[in-house]
Amino acid sequence: MLAPGHRPAPLAVALDPATRPERAPGPVDEPADDRRIDLVDARTVPVDALADYEVDGRMFPTRRDRFLATWLAMPSAVARARVDPDGRVRGWGLRRRCRDGHKVGPLFADDAVTADVIFRALVADADGPVFLDVPDPNTDGVALVARYAMEPVFSTRRMYANGPAPDLALDRVFGNTTLELG
Repeated sequence: MLAPGHRPAPLAVALDPATRPERAPGPVDEPADDRRIDLVDARTVPVDALADYEVDGRMFPTRRDRFLATWLAMPSAVARARVDPDGRVRGWGLRRRCRDGHKVGPLFADDAVTADVIFRALVADADGPVFLDVPDPNTDGVALVARYAMEPVFSTRRMYANGPAPDLALDRVFGNTTLELG
């Protein structure tokens, strides 16, 4: 674990510096409010709608329906989504228990306000610290963790072995799904 503000030395491999997520833990004491945005339990949203949202919105490079179904079914999972009256997903996130507290991921949203509302709904009843892995280029995501006084504990770099990094809309990725899986 690195001290806050410490950046690891560059690795001697091809890196995609545009997707360097920082893990930021912290208590989030402010209660969730709706800001006129209604949320639903994301487990009630069809998995194919969540997968469509991720791929069509360029937040994830490929469909992962089976993974999402399993991710949503975790016993400790709390998941929220913003869905328009016409059924279009506008953002979604999930919180899961980890060894020390909770991790939020993914946290995908069309805009910073939606991400903030989903984030606060996810952490409203969390006991213990909350961790969020924010991609560095998402300035609104970085502002979100700063707003709740979350401090970086370490940084990572995403590497791609077989070609260039996928063209992702990182401004809509407020929290990576996980850093622990390949």
